[in-house]
Amino acid sequence: MKEATLKQGLQFLGEFERQFGDKPIPRENFQSALDTGLLADFIKAIKLGSLGEADREDFQKVLGLPKWRSFVLHVNCDLSVEQMVKMGKYDFVNENIIGETDGEPNGEPNFTILGTGQEDIKTILFRPNKVVTSEKVVEMMQNDGLKPANLASLLTFGFSKETKDIQREYPVICLDPVSVWRDPHGSLCVPVLWGLSDDRDLSLLWLENAWYPLYRFLAVCE
Repeated sequence: MKEATLKQGLQFLGEFERQFGDKPIPRENFQSALDTGLLADFIKAIKLGSLGEADREDFQKVLGLPKWRSFVLHVNCDLSVEQMVKMGKYDFVNENIIGETDGEPNGEPNFTILGTGQEDIKTILFRPNKVVTSEKVVEMMQNDGLKPANLASLLTFGFSKETKDIQREYPVICLDPVSVWRDPHGSLCVPVLWGLSDDRDLSLLWLENAWYPLYRFLAVCE
């Protein structure tokens, strides 16, 4: 068994510093962490190496943290799809995302950025946590006061420092109806940020898919 490196130890301590920040934490909060035994279990899981098997969102639910992960993105709608894709520095990009419908240089683009200007937008990684259709995902979002984020938000999610590596954890889907593209075979497709530990992709998936619990859907408040 190899021991943890100094770099890993510094990263671990750095995360504590980042989470604690500059604000003092009440003494009773620390005592509560000790009394519940959760802190001891967390340290034990690190020693056993079992944290890698844990579902982060389930873990957050146990800890009483927010229902979904949320991020504030600075979205610049004055950028083109091609510019945003370039900023994402992906290992693979589906050519249809920056292509034209008729394949000609002056053809109608398959995807466009709507609106103008810049805005800070709070986005949410919506997780149905069961096998669902696209229609059901949107219905579930609406029940929680949410709606699908647009393409500009998805592409910003793909290049922003805080969020660009999340697609390595799970695929992030854009179900905005304006961002649905019909391929030459008649199938409806939606953009997805996809990846593994060693690559990050921007691709398309069929809207008619059955979405499994692995998938997340970028959403905003209605």
